[in-house]
Amino acid sequence: MVQKRDRKTLEAEILKHIRPGTMIYSDMWHSYNNIIAMRDHNGIWCHYNHFSVNHKRNFVNPVLNNIHTQNIERRWGDLKQHCKRRGYRTGGVNSSIKQRVSEYEFKRNNGVLKVSQLIKKLVE
Repeated sequence: MVQKRDRKTLEAEILKHIRPGTMIYSDMWHSYNNIIAMRDHNGIWCHYNHFSVNHKRNFVNPVLNNIHTQNIERRWGDLKQHCKRRGYRTGGVNSSIKQRVSEYEFKRNNGVLKVSQLIKKLVE
């Protein structure tokens, strides 16, 4: 999560967390417009492949019908519901967001576990 959704902030986060050459799917938010031309801190082109969907017109790109943001939108909605059920605040940047995302992913990937199974997973 980021405090600002401006181009400078988003590009810094992309450079920090996404490997060069990665395919990036997004909506048409104007801050994403430069992704394909992004360069790293040394001026080297990142070779990001950027595909977008105009959600005002379609939920799936009509030309490239496998291009959509539905999966990440669904995960984000699930995560927000998880946080709401647990009584977590979801607005803004929170210092324990990594812990909350990790907890959500663990439960999503492992389902409900007995205590003995949980201990075994934690040891692995």
